[in-house]
Amino acid sequence: MPKRLKKISEEVLHENPWWKYKHDRYILPNGKEGDYYYAETPGVCMIVPVLEDGRIVLTLQHRYLDDKQSIEFPAGGIKEEKDTTLAAQQELLEETGYSVEEMNKLAQFQPASGFVKDTT
Repeated sequence: MPKRLKKISEEVLHENPWWKYKHDRYILPNGKEGDYYYAETPGVCMIVPVLEDGRIVLTLQHRYLDDKQSIEFPAGGIKEEKDTTLAAQQELLEETGYSVEEMNKLAQFQPASGFVKDTT
């Protein structure tokens, strides 16, 4: 079984409306100390929209960091005060123009668990 790190401190280095950038200090089982830097968000949602005829709806997004376009499922961040389902419905409408009254939760995921802590 993997050994756990013992957190000894936590600080917020930067905060904006979408996420916090944090720094933790920890102790390894051998007593050595280390640093861990990561982002923390209120969560994300991703929608897999399937039309009545079985077609799947995707979006074309420009991704700033790669400076290229990407074909993706509709997705987005969740604000702290927002319900996950409502956030998913809003993202679907904003990114595709489609709206739904009913959604089925398929799974829960963390897309970048090594450096982003999503709290949903």
